[in-house]
Amino acid sequence: DLGADHWLPITLGAPARLDDVEPAREIDLLACLPETGITEGEVICRLAEADLGALRELGSTTIADRIAHLGHPRGRDRAYDIVRNGTARVDEARAIGLSLDDAQLGTAKNGTYVPRTLRLDEHFWRVLGLYLAEGHVSADGQRQRIFWSFHPTREQELIDDIAGYWQALVVKHAVVQGTTAMHVSVSSRLLAA
Repeated sequence: DLGADHWLPITLGAPARLDDVEPAREIDLLACLPETGITEGEVICRLAEADLGALRELGSTTIADRIAHLGHPRGRDRAYDIVRNGTARVDEARAIGLSLDDAQLGTAKNGTYVPRTLRLDEHFWRVLGLYLAEGHVSADGQRQRIFWSFHPTREQELIDDIAGYWQALVVKHAVVQGTTAMHVSVSSRLLAA
């Protein structure tokens, strides 16, 4: 019954020995930026203690010199903002020479911040599988939300599992009773991308 208008999946093979392939253990969200359409200048980093210590050692004058080429509208005063708030845009942090190893990332000052890296553990894969089965992304202008939707009364254990995953990562999330479904949502352009 197959005709010229049908498509068939074709396997292209696998590595000669799967034992030679080291499975990925985590996703680095900063490494994924080029594919997301989000620029380094749009991503705000809440700096970890190690990077905050490095900022204090450098001092505002050195920081101002290192970020001057980025042309921030606040000029040299931007260095004081970075030190005072403990946050920097990714392009600024790279220019300063910060590691960003344990930074929290977001795209809005009052928005959701997510860890730079997500461990690809069993809980991650379960949350991803539930997204594939019951999820979608909603966009409202630049704001994007990831949703998982379940039966309003019969799937509380799935809702608790997803909410628990994000809570353990200290990621702002919401559990909302809708008219016909119970939803878990995370508002994050980075995760949605």
